[in-house]
Amino acid sequence: MHRRPFSMQPVPYLVLPLLIAPSSLAAQLHYQLDSSILAIEVVLDTNEVDLPWEIIWAPDDRLWMTDGPRIKAWDPTLDRIDTLITMPRGNGLGLALHPDFPVVPQVFAVFDTSVYYGGG
Repeated sequence: MHRRPFSMQPVPYLVLPLLIAPSSLAAQLHYQLDSSILAIEVVLDTNEVDLPWEIIWAPDDRLWMTDGPRIKAWDPTLDRIDTLITMPRGNGLGLALHPDFPVVPQVFAVFDTSVYYGGG
């Protein structure tokens, strides 16, 4: 029995659903992940947050983030965003809290202050 080599003819039928899927998935607000249903929701106002990069959930139940030259904290209970510090230049790249935070209130941050951002 002679077998033909793999044929590429079925590919157009597979590509069509892949091209259609992203447009239909973008409108969905819920996703099934195994037995869990994930709800997708916008929680931050883009007038308050411009360029979030590093985002961490802190033991004080706030979401801490670098946002360009700023470090901000969002309290989801009060729906309030506090700007904690603003650097004179650069963008925040990394953020970490002390392991015993908030008992030891130390925050470690990395900012890129290269010439590209107007720094020295």
